[in-house]
Amino acid sequence: MPRVVSSAVSGALVGLGALAVVDNVIVHWLLGWHRLNEMWSHERNLMGEVVLVVLGIAMVALGLRRERHRA
Repeated sequence: MPRVVSSAVSGALVGLGALAVVDNVIVHWLLGWHRLNEMWSHERNLMGEVVLVVLGIAMVALGLRRERHRA
């Protein structure tokens, strides 16, 4: 993969992962503005949000790892 494309993919992973974490923690948990699905129970919404935070953290870690190993 060309170096520029590889950096763009790594940057996209870090950016989208960080956005997912910040959105879930601030908007969903701290401010309580909205939930994933209003028809779900509180426990089911919380589980979905935790899964999204974990996936966001994994995306950030993968993007950083890709960039570190590329250098």
